Amino acid sequence: MDCYLDEDVLYKRSFDETLLRCLNEEEARKTLNEIHEGLCDTNTNEHKMIRQIQKDGHFWITMERDYIDYVRKCHKCQVYRDKVNASLVHLFNIVSY
Repeated sequence: MDCYLDEDVLYKRSFDETLLRCLNEEEARKTLNEIHEGLCDTNTNEHKMIRQIQKDGHFWITMERDYIDYVRKCHKCQVYRDKVNASLVHLFNIVSY
């Protein structure tokens, strides 16, 4: 892992050579909340969320696991997933004769 310390700020070099600011636990939680609230209505998956966090220039080791835990606690996301994962048999009870 390519990491660089600039005074008191730690950075990680991403695959495309940009520097991502490493966040502490409190900053990571705040960033998760801000980005998720902005994307929650679009019901994005965890990969898109992680890309958005990195696009905003942030990084922390447990990003993916933290996001998955965050989504599991989000009521709006759970309601959406319940609707998407509902059985089509229950939604469309049409019989061909």
